[in-house]
Amino acid sequence: MADGRTPVPRPVPVRVAAGLGLLVAAYTLVSAVPLFAGVSIGVGYALFGAVFLGVSVLAAVGSVRALSGRGGGLLSAAGAVFAGLAALGLVLGVVSGRDAGVLPLVLIAVGVAVVVLLTRPESRAFFAATRGGR
Repeated sequence: MADGRTPVPRPVPVRVAAGLGLLVAAYTLVSAVPLFAGVSIGVGYALFGAVFLGVSVLAAVGSVRALSGRGGGLLSAAGAVFAGLAALGLVLGVVSGRDAGVLPLVLIAVGVAVVVLLTRPESRAFFAATRGGR
């Protein structure tokens, strides 16, 4: 670096969480499109489409911020909301009598993994070191 500071390497949990965050962003963006298309069926579809679109933006911006060392708060929030939406989908699938399958469980695990990876000590140390230098 030009000012004499040594760069702080990104720990693996931050890189994995950011990668999962980008997958969450892509999944929720692809899921938001049919929900917006279903607005003629009911307004609830548009509401869920807006929530999914918001989670997509939150996850994408949070992933970039986490990789740049600016903090993992946005990405943690996106992971938590994503896990909550997946859990809601699982519960609604079970209550309606349909076979929910394995996908909601995998999606819940992805959301929880993002939050857990960003709260690991090496992730926190990385964010503290990169913020302290700015």
